[in-house]
Amino acid sequence: MAQASLNLAGPYGHGDEAAEKPWWPLRHASCSVACMLTRPVCHTDLSVVARLQLLRFAASFVWADLDVADTERRFVLGLARELALDDATARALLDRPPPPQDVDPTRIDPSLADAVRAISLRAIAADGRVHGSEMAMFDLLDELLPRPGERQTP
Repeated sequence: MAQASLNLAGPYGHGDEAAEKPWWPLRHASCSVACMLTRPVCHTDLSVVARLQLLRFAASFVWADLDVADTERRFVLGLARELALDDATARALLDRPPPPQDVDPTRIDPSLADAVRAISLRAIAADGRVHGSEMAMFDLLDELLPRPGERQTP
């Protein structure tokens, strides 16, 4: 059976470092799950509307099992701060899930789609458990979100 090979030089050209650390591609590849789970969102180039969309998607995932754990509450509050949004906005989303029209993946700008994916994965992992239903929900989200370079349908 043929083995898939990894480019140990990684996306940033760190060949020597990567040879010493076989996990390097997983921690530093821009599309890896590990990176999506650990990379903070850069909010300086996002509008307030875009940052609110990200927070709403995160909230929709913490509400997926209809029970928001303390770790998930801390995650949403921390994410609000990371996105430079106020605590009141986060607390409102923790009191009641966002309405479906506010988390419609088909209405997301393609330039924001990867950030939505990353935030959603972080929200799924926030309680320390990943349920099959959460991943099924993520798979559907991933399928419906636009891909880079795609145009939005009006």
